Amino acid sequence: MFLARTFLSHSEQSLIKSLENIKLTPSSTTLIALHAPAPKLQPLFDQISKFPSKNIGCLSAPISSKHLISLSLFNIPSSIEHRVWRSTIPGTERAQVGRWYSREQIKRERSEGSMESSPDWNSDTARPPALPHALQGFVDAKRQISGLLFFTDDAPQGLATSLNHYFPKTAKIGSIASSTPFITGRPFTIFESGSIYSDGAVGVAIAGTKALGIHPNFSSLRPIGIPLLTTSAASNIIYTMNNLPAADILAQLLGSRVNANVEDRPTIYLGVLDAQGK
Repeated sequence: MFLARTFLSHSEQSLIKSLENIKLTPSSTTLIALHAPAPKLQPLFDQISKFPSKNIGCLSAPISSKHLISLSLFNIPSSIEHRVWRSTIPGTERAQVGRWYSREQIKRERSEGSMESSPDWNSDTARPPALPHALQGFVDAKRQISGLLFFTDDAPQGLATSLNHYFPKTAKIGSIASSTPFITGRPFTIFESGSIYSDGAVGVAIAGTKALGIHPNFSSLRPIGIPLLTTSAASNIIYTMNNLPAADILAQLLGSRVNANVEDRPTIYLGVLDAQGK
């Protein structure tokens, strides 16, 4: 049985008390996404380090604007075979904003990047992508993995290519860490038990043949209308639904609340259903 919990708090002390009541085993692994102001991080890290489990995670963006501190954890018990891994596979190089190039450099880079000298990516001689060392054993033994969960910096392209190449049918769930130069002095803050990294990724592989799935539960939300067909849209803007102006439909659903102050207006979310209405 997996354990998954999310905590929202204004005080690190109240959160620490909640974390003290969580029972974890030494051979389990806990994935953690934490957001907190810089002055409140150290006592929270100290508490996390007391977990008997292996701990991996990152500093993330806030979940709620109403709470200073948020922490989500997901524990994989020792009864489920799994393995923690670390990746330093590079992704897409970040753009060099403001970098000056001479004409000679531009000519040289164009020449070096000529498609005439590019390899045939479809040939059998193309070099396979790198793979995190801890995952190599699964490939060598042809072991099946039911799920890959990981935290990464903002350049996961190389890792994603590798995981898709070696584990094409495996469910993969990744989270990009928040930028933290003004919080910890690092571009990103990714941790694995007692180690802290500024880049790359950490993750866990869950062995087995049973596919993992996500089943979200929106228990705090309620529908305010019936399902409608989007009949006109551009980019992220919906113009008409059931051939009627979408703004008019929303105004009708909200009634008098549409003219309320911003603070009093309800929060509205758009749900997207598939052909089966799910």
